[in-house]
Amino acid sequence: LYFGSEYDSKPLTRNGIYVAKSSNGKDFVVDPELAVYRDPDLGKAINTDKGMNGAPQDPSVIRMGGKLRLFFWIVDKGILRATYKN
Repeated sequence: LYFGSEYDSKPLTRNGIYVAKSSNGKDFVVDPELAVYRDPDLGKAINTDKGMNGAPQDPSVIRMGGKLRLFFWIVDKGILRATYKN
């Protein structure tokens, strides 16, 4: 399970997309390392009418060409993708 989170009062590196894993589909463990994170070079987080500037959001996994691809939106940047590696 991929999910986005924005912490406006935490260190900027905590903003991003996390992964939660489950062996039974009911109990999940969140990986403390971000799968996709907000670029710390953007400086202070600014909340806009679209969300926090530079924050990765709305993750979605799609199988394309035999590979799993993670698509996500970054506020003020657009839609990006990453290829899943085993």
